[in-house]
Amino acid sequence: GRQRRSLAGIFRDDGQAWLDLEPADLVVAVHIPARPGVRSGYFKSRTRQSMDFPLAGVAAAMSCEGVNISSLAVAITGTNSRPVQLEGPEALTGGPLSGRLLDELGKNISHTIQPMRTTLAPSLYRRHMAGVLAKRLVTQLYEDGVCHHRSAP
Repeated sequence: GRQRRSLAGIFRDDGQAWLDLEPADLVVAVHIPARPGVRSGYFKSRTRQSMDFPLAGVAAAMSCEGVNISSLAVAITGTNSRPVQLEGPEALTGGPLSGRLLDELGKNISHTIQPMRTTLAPSLYRRHMAGVLAKRLVTQLYEDGVCHHRSAP
């Protein structure tokens, strides 16, 4: 029969059987609710520019009030056996984008993810790339119009 499940609910923390679906199950749609004022994006690092599975991937969604970040959500893909939503990014909200914020984001990611070993790249490299990608994506979302920047005097 037809069912609706959260995206987080279909993943298992198992590298061999990572989807919690029966053999006859078929995902026919993914519903993402519209959130006015929120911009999002996804960056990934891969060995080739084709459709390779990412060594590390980062998705982020951000909104601002003026120059201050009012909401931030970050998820990491390709490192663990399932996507990982970063806990605690709301602690990085309430002010403008800063080097301190980006450093804290990188530390949070480094402490949260557990990159699996692969033959393509060492775990430390994948952990590092997840932090780099997150910093780049959050910076791009902030600078590309999510936040209303004050004009220079």
